[in-house]
Amino acid sequence: MTLSIRFSTPWPRPSGRVQSGLPDDIYAFMEGTYFPTLRAVTKEKGISLTKLERVSLGFKMTGSMVKMLYAFLWQEWVLVFGPNDQLMLRPRINKLGAALMPGVNAFANLLTGFTHTDDNVQNAEDVYPGDARCRVQQAHSKWHEEGGNGLLDLMMLSDDCYALTSKASERTRRYDEGSDDRWGNFAVSMVTGWQDTVASIVGF
Repeated sequence: MTLSIRFSTPWPRPSGRVQSGLPDDIYAFMEGTYFPTLRAVTKEKGISLTKLERVSLGFKMTGSMVKMLYAFLWQEWVLVFGPNDQLMLRPRINKLGAALMPGVNAFANLLTGFTHTDDNVQNAEDVYPGDARCRVQQAHSKWHEEGGNGLLDLMMLSDDCYALTSKASERTRRYDEGSDDRWGNFAVSMVTGWQDTVASIVGF
């Protein structure tokens, strides 16, 4: 098997009101150059993730996207709906959104297993001067705060992807050289966090 992120079909062009937001030249580059090159390189290198690695990466991707999607929910120029397109600007909705932020972060962190050193950011407390007032009064501050939190997770996700694919490439090299240490690499911890926890629970 090859790497699970294979893009075996062309990236579909969005239709209707929901658009990709990418300029035509960037879209053409992604569809015609980047994705085909990525498929060719992973195939050439024989990069193959184990099932445990794929599950781990899937959970981390999902958790990272939870924060980013919640951030975009409060980007008042991206998602507009409700009466007069003003639903997310209503005072009660903003108070509810602020109250949900710690829970959203906790759920996302449970999925990713990433270690965050600043509990205040995850608990939405004392993140910046005046946050207790801004967070409940208007949407844009939640967009910035949650977006910054999510971008940090995306950075750690990128680091994990690099670690996973690098380790998978090294396994392939050892197989090609006839190494007998194949099973020793199967459940080796690639990154800290969720995979370590699952491995310890199931007894790997």
